[in-house]
Amino acid sequence: MKNRRSIRLLSQTFFRGSMALVAALSITPFSAAQQGAGRLLQKSADSTAITASSKQSNESILIRLDGLTAGDFVNVRPGGKRLMASAGALSKEVRLYGNTGSEWIGPGKAIDDSALKVNSAGLSFRRTVADNENVFVDIEAPSGSRIRIIADGKTILRAALRSPVAYYNSEWFEGSATLSGTISRAGIALAGHGKSLRHIRDGDFRGVSFSELQLLKKKSPRGLPGQTIMAALQVDETGHVVDVLPVTDLTPEAEHAFRAWQFAPYLVDGHPASFTTVVKFVFR
Repeated sequence: MKNRRSIRLLSQTFFRGSMALVAALSITPFSAAQQGAGRLLQKSADSTAITASSKQSNESILIRLDGLTAGDFVNVRPGGKRLMASAGALSKEVRLYGNTGSEWIGPGKAIDDSALKVNSAGLSFRRTVADNENVFVDIEAPSGSRIRIIADGKTILRAALRSPVAYYNSEWFEGSATLSGTISRAGIALAGHGKSLRHIRDGDFRGVSFSELQLLKKKSPRGLPGQTIMAALQVDETGHVVDVLPVTDLTPEAEHAFRAWQFAPYLVDGHPASFTTVVKFVFR
């Protein structure tokens, strides 16, 4: 991706410019001139009350996503006082020039207005486009607020929003801080370059197997016999759990129990380092 250049933001709704990903691949812009395609669906709501409540309790801003496919791209980022969401579709086309083929990524059909609903307590998005098009959803929530994301009835994230995260192909990656960055990353993924996205475990919190760690303090969550829960624990340099990302559904009590865990400092080249580890807890 040596030929990459960024898309310029013109307004809150539309973009112009193009981005060459590789020699035979380019992304065409969203344009105000296109009526049936290339239009971003955007909605917002004042979430001041729910944000203040979520910071002081276990109440979360609820985000529901229904019908997403593996190639769809969801970006969640911290922002101001409003809860905002933008949704659009991308399509891929192969164009032939003599014996040479080029792959183009461009705007897909406009998403139905009924697909996106936003209010002060949360938002919902329902996929309405054809299977041969990919959807991107960019969500901006107040920084530090607690969010819960449910995809087709299953919780895929419950955490305090401090940095951008992206969900693609059932995995979590480092997200984009801007809407234009979300569109660019969605295009990169659709073009088949999803492996270039950076997993969150490769960022500030390196992934470490639980078997490599020494647990100093443990508080057992409560559950029914035979029940299994899993969570990714983000741990700082001192060994304290600073965030809990549910892999399965977690009760607030279980999340609080995991937050009370403490590990011996994990050393990298002789120095304490932050890390992420996945915990599986089976109730007997």
